[in-house]
Amino acid sequence: MNNNGSVTFVAKGFASILIGIYFLLGAYFIKSTINNLVTTPHSPTVFSDIYLIVLILFTVLLCCSLTLFIFAKKLAKERQVLLYNISSKKTVTIYTIGIILLFLSSLMLFQYQYFEYVTPVFLLLYALWLLVMKNKLRKDFKMISILCFFLAIICFLIPSYWYSSLSLLGIAHITYGVITHSKS
Repeated sequence: MNNNGSVTFVAKGFASILIGIYFLLGAYFIKSTINNLVTTPHSPTVFSDIYLIVLILFTVLLCCSLTLFIFAKKLAKERQVLLYNISSKKTVTIYTIGIILLFLSSLMLFQYQYFEYVTPVFLLLYALWLLVMKNKLRKDFKMISILCFFLAIICFLIPSYWYSSLSLLGIAHITYGVITHSKS
């Protein structure tokens, strides 16, 4: 096997389609959880529901990570390169830092009950993370980052737009996946 610095962790084609589906499903389950909240004077606190939402976020991030890993392993085998070469170790490190930052910021916002800022902060961090993660060969991937910035601004101005923003992000990933899948 070669160790030629080839980046194997990429989110294009079917992997991007799956990531988009995960975002759509996660947004739907969070919206369903929020819609099913029953707030009566004698109801228990909603912290269990908040932790359910955090669990849904964690599950979406875990599914995205597993998808990237499975497709990276397949790509490394096809290219006959090591899965963890020099450039992929750098990518995995940046990816891990980004995931931890996304998860901790969401958890902190939930803890301090700044619920309306969870999605905009997530979108801003995700956009920055995509810009850091982008490969020079995937300049069109910057469009999803720009979309995340605009959606974050809209979510800051209109907090109830969070569901539509996450749905648009999922659709953008699916569209990017279809386009890059048809190119290859």
